[in-house]
Amino acid sequence: MSVTFKKVLRKDPFHKDGTGKYYPQLIVWGKSATLESIAVQMKESSSLTLGDIQSVITNFVGAMRRELFNGRSVNIDNFGVFSLSATTEGSEKKDDCQSTKIRSVRINFRASSSIRPQVAATPVSYTHLTLPTNREV
Repeated sequence: MSVTFKKVLRKDPFHKDGTGKYYPQLIVWGKSATLESIAVQMKESSSLTLGDIQSVITNFVGAMRRELFNGRSVNIDNFGVFSLSATTEGSEKKDDCQSTKIRSVRINFRASSSIRPQVAATPVSYTHLTLPTNREV
């Protein structure tokens, strides 16, 4: 495995002199993995058919959504916890605090320590990618 990064200059908006620091920014290559591509990988190390795996994953997503919207978090051992959070607007009076004060709802994911990358311990190589500047293009 190799994780690729580029060096990005980020300026501090609080410094008027425009100074900044370079930070590594991870790069995502190509298209996202799909249900089918994940199912194909799982099939290689399983006796299940591709259709069986796709069906289980599809049903899992539906069941997880129902649990989340019923007010529960979903804890998947050795993977992480899914939960909901909301962006809300405050009210001066308790009686004014209604569902209309909820602006948006998000699904959060907190990775289990067993999958969370530990930079020092993860057997991954990091490759710096030098991108051409506007002058070089």
